[in-house]
Amino acid sequence: MDSTETAAAWKRAFGDAVPLGHVCRRMIAERWVRIHSLPESKRYPEDEDDFRELLSRHNAVATAVLGEGERFVLFDARFGDDTVSWDLPGIEPTAFAEVPQLAYRSNEDTEGLLTRFAAVETTWRRSAFDDLMRAVAVCRTRAFFANLRLGTAYAPYDGGADVFVSSPEAVGPSRSAWRRWLSFREDGL
Repeated sequence: MDSTETAAAWKRAFGDAVPLGHVCRRMIAERWVRIHSLPESKRYPEDEDDFRELLSRHNAVATAVLGEGERFVLFDARFGDDTVSWDLPGIEPTAFAEVPQLAYRSNEDTEGLLTRFAAVETTWRRSAFDDLMRAVAVCRTRAFFANLRLGTAYAPYDGGADVFVSSPEAVGPSRSAWRRWLSFREDGL
């Protein structure tokens, strides 16, 4: 899929949002569910037991959202003049293609810096992205997984994941399925 096709498929699935969890959470809130990576909303893993729990949760939910064996697009973001190559654990940097049609500027975040995106299409396999999930969990990188055919997305962060289901009607069943991993806060954060 070239950058024009990726951008068009993104727009069909997510409208004017961009592949950033906090932006999608604001713009398509009716399709949003948040899970926490660890019990009692513990933010950071401290040992291998924590990482096992974190990976178990991320793999279960991401597989439910993206679909085992399904093609999806993995997005990476760069802010401002950041010239670091597109690089996420487990993905060849040369596989990424910049998607200029999704470039984004907001004064609400990143102090008005231009956010650029690159993408690579690949296949979801449970546990295949464990190194990437570990890196996200300790703030070494960010990633955004989107099944553009299904209109679903998985945006892990240090502490959990923002999940975007295909429709508002899918939120209730998703919240029920993952109820043990949801926030106790009224706003869902």
